[in-house]
Amino acid sequence: MMKTLIFSLLILTQLLPNTSLAEVQIKANLTGLVVIGSQSKQLNLLSNGSPLQTSKGIYFSGQQLNQEKQKVHVVAFLSNDMRQEQYWPFERPLSAPFEYKNNVYVMDVDGQTYHQKGDHWLKASWRFPRYSEIISTEKSLLVCYSRSPLWNGPERGGCTAPEKNWTIAIDWLMISPQICNDKLRIRRFTQKPPFMLVQYKLDTGEKEAEKIVGDDTYDLCAVQFD
Repeated sequence: MMKTLIFSLLILTQLLPNTSLAEVQIKANLTGLVVIGSQSKQLNLLSNGSPLQTSKGIYFSGQQLNQEKQKVHVVAFLSNDMRQEQYWPFERPLSAPFEYKNNVYVMDVDGQTYHQKGDHWLKASWRFPRYSEIISTEKSLLVCYSRSPLWNGPERGGCTAPEKNWTIAIDWLMISPQICNDKLRIRRFTQKPPFMLVQYKLDTGEKEAEKIVGDDTYDLCAVQFD
């Protein structure tokens, strides 16, 4: 059975002309079929991650087959009225697109970020370590990167807020850091239990609290600190 990813986003009124601004479902399966409300569009994508809804339209990252039947990494764009689509090829696998300060960005697997300018994607000044994830763009950009999946690998974990000028070094793996009530929580990874949940201030990166948790702790925000 085809696996379907379901995303709940705000769609602009021009997409649903008979409704006000409302929350509807965007369904995007692994073959690139996008369903928005009662409308559908087949994109030339083999797979896609979380879509990014903007005032211009919807951005996806994924892969497509070129004329030589080789997989190419791409950013795809679908206009809000679903009439226009566009693709940009990239050399490396991509994260889901994200928006920050009214600009659209994407990050490749090596941590290099790109921003859209007109009809082109240009290298941005931000370059993060491998295995990086965008944790938040709400108040400021927050990026965290896991340690190498191989315990003896060179990459170490941590988080950074480049515009707030702080970086913390802490190994984590598999369970992404989470923001809980304006605090950053990270479950420190070790080769064997116990695991430590560490809480940091978002403004400064200063460690605020820590607590031993079990290896089955996935919802970091549900943990109560004494």
